[in-house]
Amino acid sequence: MDGHEDREYLARNLGQARNVRDGRQAGTRSGRLPELRTDLLYLVAHRKWQKFGVGDRRRVETHVRGGADVVQVLRAPFAQVVLAETALKRQYRQEIAGRVRRGMIASFGEATEVTRRKVPISLSNVLPGGEDVTDWFR
Repeated sequence: MDGHEDREYLARNLGQARNVRDGRQAGTRSGRLPELRTDLLYLVAHRKWQKFGVGDRRRVETHVRGGADVVQVLRAPFAQVVLAETALKRQYRQEIAGRVRRGMIASFGEATEVTRRKVPISLSNVLPGGEDVTDWFR
């Protein structure tokens, strides 16, 4: 899929997930409609592993409590953050661990967005308009 197809897919699926009765977004932590919500695209690292992902402040803090260092955090509208994460998954698909390995902290989950720390990842390359909020976690 190219960027245009990603945007179409996202628009279709966001529209299907809405609960029209109360205007809340099914399956989101905040319940706000995604196009009105901002989320974080983050990169954290622990020992020889790093994880990128989408979440809120609490999600990043969960990684920090587990021992991870915050590398970079960008804030942007939900749709942009999701597209950026999709681009990262595609770009680094060969490097993604894909399963839990020795040395990974529990908050890294199933390792679907985890690579070796030596893999150079820049969130700004996939989310150039994102607001850098890395200092929130230092």
